[in-house]
Amino acid sequence: MYEQVVKRGITVYDEWHVMDLAVTDEDDPADRTCHGVVAYDIQSGEISGFRANDGVILATGGMGQVFDHTTNAVANTGDGVAMAYRAGVPMEDMEFIQFHPTTLPSTGVLISEGVRGEGGILYNEKGERFMFEHGYANNDASSPPGTWSRAPS
Repeated sequence: MYEQVVKRGITVYDEWHVMDLAVTDEDDPADRTCHGVVAYDIQSGEISGFRANDGVILATGGMGQVFDHTTNAVANTGDGVAMAYRAGVPMEDMEFIQFHPTTLPSTGVLISEGVRGEGGILYNEKGERFMFEHGYANNDASSPPGTWSRAPS
């Protein structure tokens, strides 16, 4: 994406953090209009407004940092969702947050998804299989012959 931005001559504001959407203040959120964003330069602390001529696209990553243990990047704090919420944008499907079920507990170390692809089976703390049985995965749960699985001790 960065290549495409440079190719089109779009100005990039590296190390700027968007704090809020600049929206009109109508009581009914459906009547509000977004005109840009308010951001600050992380290096200098300067706060500026940025006018959007053709709309605002939020591409801020997820909100994995709302969990104590996550493999999401430290920057995935949910700020984009919070800005949209404060502006009155209706939230939908907020329960869908990406997580990797193959991490070492309390470390954030990600075990390759290839482990499951090779037939590894995941168990919860009760020793129950949970990816297929509780609807987290949508293909069949059969393991190929000769594969391994390990229930927690």
